[in-house]
Amino acid sequence: MITARKLRNLLNTIPDPVSPDLSLVTAGRVLEARAQKGRANIVLEIPKSHAEAYAPLSQELKTKAEALWGIKTAQVILTATGSGHPAPEAEPSAAPKSTPSKPETLKPETLKPTGVKRILAVTSTKGGVGKSTLAVLLAKALKAQGLAVGVLDADIYGPSLPRLLNLSGPIEVDDNNRIQPRVADGLKALSIGFLVDPEKAAVWRGPMVSGAIQQFMQDADWGELDVLVIDMPPGTGDAHITVAQKAGVDGALVITTPHQLSVDDTRRGLQLFERLNVPVLGLVENMAHYQTPDGDIHHIFGQGGAQALAQAVDLPILTSLPIDPQLNEHHQGLQDLAQQVMDGLRLKASELA
Repeated sequence: MITARKLRNLLNTIPDPVSPDLSLVTAGRVLEARAQKGRANIVLEIPKSHAEAYAPLSQELKTKAEALWGIKTAQVILTATGSGHPAPEAEPSAAPKSTPSKPETLKPETLKPTGVKRILAVTSTKGGVGKSTLAVLLAKALKAQGLAVGVLDADIYGPSLPRLLNLSGPIEVDDNNRIQPRVADGLKALSIGFLVDPEKAAVWRGPMVSGAIQQFMQDADWGELDVLVIDMPPGTGDAHITVAQKAGVDGALVITTPHQLSVDDTRRGLQLFERLNVPVLGLVENMAHYQTPDGDIHHIFGQGGAQALAQAVDLPILTSLPIDPQLNEHHQGLQDLAQQVMDGLRLKASELA
């Protein structure tokens, strides 16, 4: 079995183009080096200002990794940072930004994959509100409406898609070096969780996160999709700005709970989308209440916060969902939400070819 150590030993023999006295490993370029079931995944952090010098490395590393015994295919991803200097290998990652940086001037839809009709961002500034679960359940509900749907997990620091769709193992690439999304329950899916060790923390800087998202959109073979659902990470950082400015998002769905802390954070997230001119379709109030078997209703996270926010920002609450471990089975609220999302994105099943 080829181990990460053997891959790392290979990378330690290859000089860094910017600092040729150092190897890719000692220069701190190697973020991930994994091998599983005959497939290797290599992620390098490279300085954006020297991107051209590193361009030939992708094919070189792919060829050398596939020459190792036990590896049939190798995927190499280069994530660019703004720095032109080698980065220390063990430098801690910067925390997600609490406020957005000044948006860059970028052409819209530069990353929108060919064949994808609409992009929906499912987001919440607050973590732990069930956003990832709802993104997957909504994707399934949209598929049940007759749409071709994909899901992109943009949460680099805490990818949930592999567990939610019961998928594991590395991603595959075709002969043209195009990333092949995994398929589960009829949904095409991509997540950084297919690329990095699930038991290790992702030590990635903001620009590296943006680079990974760009590659998952530009270099992946999504095929023909009616909707690509992007499960956004919490916060208001580089990932949000990258998707909003470069992906041509057609609409955002914002998840909150009734709790005041969630409402306060959600309000700040809405300000980000307003600044970036992303249309918000509406709010979803998750974990609105819990109903006991005898019919009593308990508002565990409070009551009225989402309604007050919706009124303040003049947005509709598209649905309120209870705390229900069988939500996926009793999903009329999700089907109603899917229909409203289709209407908001102006994409109806009856209009599909």
